Amino acid sequence: MRLDVFLKYSRLVERRAIAKELCDDGAALLNGRPARAGKNVVVGDRLIVRLWNRRLEIEVEIIPLTAVSSAESRTLNRFLSDRRIEESQESEDVQIEEHEATHHR
Repeated sequence: MRLDVFLKYSRLVERRAIAKELCDDGAALLNGRPARAGKNVVVGDRLIVRLWNRRLEIEVEIIPLTAVSSAESRTLNRFLSDRRIEESQESEDVQIEEHEATHHR
């Protein structure tokens, strides 16, 4: 399943357009690497998504075949961390994530 569709179905974002924008801005990492909206997501993948003032880290547990209810969307992934980030901390996180992505190729 495409990353932007998964983000929509899991209700981490409201619309695919927002998911695409996050990917285009480098705010979505798939297994430690920046990911495009069309990147394939599979069970076991780890996602880090920066949403405004939050940094979410999740592990994909279920790939739905179609859109799911709000209650079902909570079963699609396991939250590994959910933390608020300050503006200065966000730039530090970006630098760390970019460093990790370039050194894990």
